[in-house]
Amino acid sequence: MLDLSALLEALCAVVPDRRPGSPGNHAATDLVARTLTDLGWTVEMPAFPVVDWAGEPGQLTLDGRTWPVHPSPYGTGWSGTARLHAAGSEADLAGDHAGAILLLHGALTTGPLTPKGYPFYGSDRDTRIIDALEASGAAAVLAITGTAHGIAGAVDPFALIEDSAFTLPAGDLRRDAGGALLAVLAEHPQAVAELALPARRWPSTASNVLARRGDQSDRITVVAHVDTKPGTPGAIDNGTGVVVLLRVAELLADLPDDARPGVELLAMNGEDSHQAAGELDYLAATDLSRVRLAINVDGAGHRSGPTAYSTYGTPDDLDLAPLADHGLVEGPPWPQSDHMVFAMAGVPAIALTSSAMQALLVELVHSPHDTPDLTDPVLLEGAAQGIAALIRAQH
Repeated sequence: MLDLSALLEALCAVVPDRRPGSPGNHAATDLVARTLTDLGWTVEMPAFPVVDWAGEPGQLTLDGRTWPVHPSPYGTGWSGTARLHAAGSEADLAGDHAGAILLLHGALTTGPLTPKGYPFYGSDRDTRIIDALEASGAAAVLAITGTAHGIAGAVDPFALIEDSAFTLPAGDLRRDAGGALLAVLAEHPQAVAELALPARRWPSTASNVLARRGDQSDRITVVAHVDTKPGTPGAIDNGTGVVVLLRVAELLADLPDDARPGVELLAMNGEDSHQAAGELDYLAATDLSRVRLAINVDGAGHRSGPTAYSTYGTPDDLDLAPLADHGLVEGPPWPQSDHMVFAMAGVPAIALTSSAMQALLVELVHSPHDTPDLTDPVLLEGAAQGIAALIRAQH
């Protein structure tokens, strides 16, 4: 039997993290592929291009005072001196900002901006802001953000711009630091600021991991994303989902080659990435009409309470008793993970996550504190057993 705790520790120990294209991400996908192969599954690892990134804490100095700046993930770095221009509305972006450092605040920074070309949804407002920033002639963009738990998790400050296609260097400040900075700027509007923002990005590759058994013309797909945000060990988000996926593979290792429905196990590489490269690569190669049901595991196994499931377009006659039989409880809708890739295409889907997920978004998700000691292997085993029993009930 797989040692779920040891697998989780191994996934969370990769360096620097599991962001797509990084050495840690490659180590994680290789571990998943080896485990699935050892369990007797046929494994594929289709590769696709991504952008990798590294950044270090920076600082801004104005009138002899210094404030910490967090480089925006996937942004470029910049060091130099320039005037600091504050902008709190779209109208403020229309001024002459050539060569300046733009300091965004207020209505411009209420939540992360949708990345350029993001495939699953868009925002006319966000597009206008991005276009105005790139046309401004500014040397760099800083944003006073803070937290946005429902979208960005527990990160403080959240990245206003997380986008490898954005052309300007970018960074973020916490609200308390940003408020003090705005006060100094108001007193010394002509002062020159000095910014050090160490960051760089470069092309790389990443892979999904797919394992299949049985008739793939009519199949059930079990998915868990293997990637993380930069800077987090990603135990709950989503090492536990990957561990459950591997345990499902072990529990279903005796499925015959002609089983109908067949089973597809998918370690998706991109749910936490603005590039969504793994999702796009999978969709480009997949006929979703052949998937009768998708089951996504993301954020399960926190020790605070049971695993919850929610459904999206599932048929009325689908018996969910196997999930309840293994300790899962019905939870509220949670339209924020890879099950929506299937649901938006009309494929019935089920999502499994921790029943305390809303609290975890505030306290834990995407942060350095998302560590394996917060998980309960009994809950992970129950989730895997429930999924396997649900799949077997369809045969």
